[in-house]
Amino acid sequence: MINFRSNELISSHAQNMKYSADNVRLTMLNSLLIIPVTITIAGIFILLIIRPLRQLSTKIHRLEQGHFEEKISFSGSKEIKEIADALELMRARLHALELQKSSFIRHISHELKTPLAAIREGTELLYDNSVGSLNTDQQEITNILKESVSRLQNLIEDLLDFNIVLDSTSLQDAEKSELSKIIEQNITLRKLDIQSKQLTVITDLQPLNIQTNVKQLSVILDNLLSNAIKYSPHGGEICITTQIENHEITLMMTDQGPGIEVSYHQKVFDAFYQGTPPIDSHIKSSGLGLTIVKELLMRLNGDIQLASLTTPEHGLKVTLSFPYHFQGKHL
Repeated sequence: MINFRSNELISSHAQNMKYSADNVRLTMLNSLLIIPVTITIAGIFILLIIRPLRQLSTKIHRLEQGHFEEKISFSGSKEIKEIADALELMRARLHALELQKSSFIRHISHELKTPLAAIREGTELLYDNSVGSLNTDQQEITNILKESVSRLQNLIEDLLDFNIVLDSTSLQDAEKSELSKIIEQNITLRKLDIQSKQLTVITDLQPLNIQTNVKQLSVILDNLLSNAIKYSPHGGEICITTQIENHEITLMMTDQGPGIEVSYHQKVFDAFYQGTPPIDSHIKSSGLGLTIVKELLMRLNGDIQLASLTTPEHGLKVTLSFPYHFQGKHL
């Protein structure tokens, strides 16, 4: 009887342990099934949240680049639509302000250029003694007037160029062009300035096609080339090279001028900031050239880096980089 009762107790405990083990196994199986389902549901919710946020981020980036003409609209949750509506309201206001500012600058520049032309012509007549001989003091005063009028005209033209850069409607005319030809055209336009300082321009240009606004890219290159010529010593060299590096088109322009101190590398891009002019230069800068370059490159998703050279000779190395999608096919 004792043996029989003992076997019954052992069998009962064994059944209870088996039942508990089955419950634990079932619970673990359910948990293993719940985990992937939970992860899947969480992933779906993350996608539903992240996708519109990424789209909003893209729209915000477009606004940062100055593309105010593209409307912002989303269909989705109430919260996302509220954010999109707020962005659309901001975009519309920015676009209106941009158009007003561009219109104002165009009109005021035109109104300034009209009387300035008459002043310049009159000053030229006086300076050339076309209306009678001038004494030494009068000639000196006339020379000051002539230089001041020329400087004012350059400022107005720079202001117009700056307005073209900031005018979002001028960023749409992209066309396929060869980068080397654009560079060579800009060098040709500056041929007289190059010859007056007896400079040598050395180029190493790869045949690359790019899809861009040629006029605005020419503004970038002209400003950089103008600075290189202005700060180069007589008989110096300017080197321009292009290459593809790390999925980017890289353009490097190096001169043999005094360079720029590292502490001023970012400050020179501020509007109307003027660094130390070259000793033998009689042309005063408006301080807008590099600002225009920076603004245009930002809208082209490009970047500019400055590096002052000390060996083997002094100089400044300017590096422009454009992302891979800015590049066309090789010729």
